[in-house]
Amino acid sequence: MIEDAEAARAIGNLEARAVGVDGRLSGMETKVDEIHKIVMQSKGGVKMMLTIASMCATIGGLIGGLLSFLRFGR
Repeated sequence: MIEDAEAARAIGNLEARAVGVDGRLSGMETKVDEIHKIVMQSKGGVKMMLTIASMCATIGGLIGGLLSFLRFGR
């Protein structure tokens, strides 16, 4: 009987720990989902910034080439 009581107590402790771990994992999953959403939003922002920077560099190069051509005739 003593062994049965000890085993039942050990099983109860393990079950309580499992419930606690499950709750912590659910909390971590929520945080990971939020981080994923933020990263996906920032990826779109970075792509937009790179597109704008490329367009500005292209336009700047065209203006510089045009001014050089008009000024020096080459």
